[in-house]
Formats: sequence, structure tokens, C-alpha cells
Amino acid sequence: VLAANYTLGVGDGRAGRRWAVVIGAGEHEDPALPDVAFPIDGALYVRDVLLSGHLPWDEVLSLTGGRATESEVMEAISRFATNITPDDDLYVFIAGGTLIGDDSAQFLIAADTDTVTRRGIDLSLLQLQLGAYRAKNVFVALDLVPLTAVQAVAVQFKALTATSDEQRDDLDEP
Repeated sequence: VLAANYTLGVGDGRAGRRWAVVIGAGEHEDPALPDVAFPIDGALYVRDVLLSGHLPWDEVLSLTGGRATESEVMEAISRFATNITPDDDLYVFIAGGTLIGDDSAQFLIAADTDTVTRRGIDLSLLQLQLGAYRAKNVFVALDLVPLTAVQAVAVQFKALTATSDEQRDDLDEP
């Protein structure tokens, strides 16, 4: 959890509105980055729970798969900035892989992240942006996996689904 001040109000007597941003970045344009389903599946599940009606949400914005580009994610995070009041609640869920930059900064891998530059969405800047919201409650949930673990899962998946000796031999290549 990046930032948390959470006691999301329950009941019809709430004064503010509830806003949610749900992001699942698992499809990547860069062939060096494996596509993974868990961030997308997780984000879709969270979105469906939020829309199920157990708590009344005024707006739920969801970006998954190829739509979770750096510019779209940052726009989604800043979209509510002018509308949120001190009585409102904001929930942000982000799932995906991360890269560590040359300067040890951590980046969310967006759909359009380039491994050559080793840059994506800077998580420390994201934290600052979310901390600037005037909402009564801001809850941020992150389901992030380092790139190396994402790559290992992709290789394991290939091994499990390989149907020929030739395909299994290809797994030895980086």
C-alpha cells in the first residue's frame, strides 16, 4: 500500500462521493516484456466487485491490457483531481509488473513501456500525485511483481504448455 488514510464510509448518510481507478497492466508492446494475465484478471475482478452494488460508487474508471499505457494511466489518476472534494473517498487499485531503473527508482510497466529506456510509470511520482488529493480518504492497493518474477512465470508457463521437444529446447534460450 503506497498511501492509506482509509475508513471508507458505509451507509446512505455519507456526505461525499466515492471514486475508483482500477488499473491492470499485463499486455505489453515491447516483445522483451512477457504478457501476463494476472494483473488484468485481478483488475477486472476488483472492478466487478466495486460495481456489484455493495457500496455505492459514483464513478469507477478501469484501464486494463493494452489500454493501460503510461499516458492513459497518468490521465486516469489525475482525472478526478478537479472533482474530488474533502468529503470524498478515492480508491486506487493497480496491478502489474515493475522495473527497477538505473537510479534504483521503481516503475510500473505500462502497455507501452520500453525496456531499452527501463522506464515506465515512476511509482514515487505516482505516490506524490495521490498524496496531493484533497479526499477525506485515499486508499491505494498495489499488486505488483518485479519484472524478473514476471519473466520467470512466463518461462514456466511456456514449459507447461510446450507440446514438442523442439519447443522445450527453445526454453533454454534467454
